[in-house]
Amino acid sequence: MPDLRVLLLDSSGKHMLLLGNEAIARGALEAGIGMVTTYPGTPASEISDSISAIALDAGLYMEYSINEIVAVEVAAGAANCGIRALTAMKHVGLNVAADLVMTLAYAGVRGGYVIVTADDPECDRRKVTCPRNDTLLTSICDQRRNFPTSGAAAAVSGLLWEH
Repeated sequence: MPDLRVLLLDSSGKHMLLLGNEAIARGALEAGIGMVTTYPGTPASEISDSISAIALDAGLYMEYSINEIVAVEVAAGAANCGIRALTAMKHVGLNVAADLVMTLAYAGVRGGYVIVTADDPECDRRKVTCPRNDTLLTSICDQRRNFPTSGAAAAVSGLLWEH
């Protein structure tokens, strides 16, 4: 495993060569994240693994939760206390935590809160766990409730809607 202390370099905006999930971890650090929770699963595992390797040095709390619901509950609790939080999970995990996520869309949080859902939009549509429909429907629901989703999620939603 590479030396992930490069993520701790105090040079916001500096160009670095990172894997995509490492770049998400670096972005979280630059944004001042204070807590990261996850229920590990590929392809989201590297986000939390990167954060876990440097959590003490970065001064943040990192938790591997017992399931996706607990991961969202813990991070949402921190975000309600004004701490910036992030939860990373695979696409199927969003289904597990959907009830709580939809409630958060109504209730909101006081601090910043990001949910990273890692999926594979090119999976076989015939598979039950294909994220194509899950990500699309959740993004549409959240946008209708004025719950901000990323530009990437909105773009993916538009693209998937066309298919």
